[in-house]
Amino acid sequence: MTMKLRITNLECRDLMDTGGTFDKQDPCLKLTVGEQSFQTQRQKDAGVACSFPETYDIELVEGGWEDNFEVEVFNEGGTLKTTYTHVG
Repeated sequence: MTMKLRITNLECRDLMDTGGTFDKQDPCLKLTVGEQSFQTQRQKDAGVACSFPETYDIELVEGGWEDNFEVEVFNEGGTLKTTYTHVG
């Protein structure tokens, strides 16, 4: 049996602050549902609280996702090399 999961209106607050004085952090979310992973666009200079406009429609197969549903928040940064620092 397959199901559809819609994820929308994502936001985060009270994140660990890894930004600097002149460069606030740029949060992005990584969603893992079963074997599928999705990543939002970074929110430039959003700091420790932000919302994400993306909507995800995910096809789920019963018995394949219940043990792996994860939401991680990263500070996406770097000029020459993209880096990700776990902040939530």
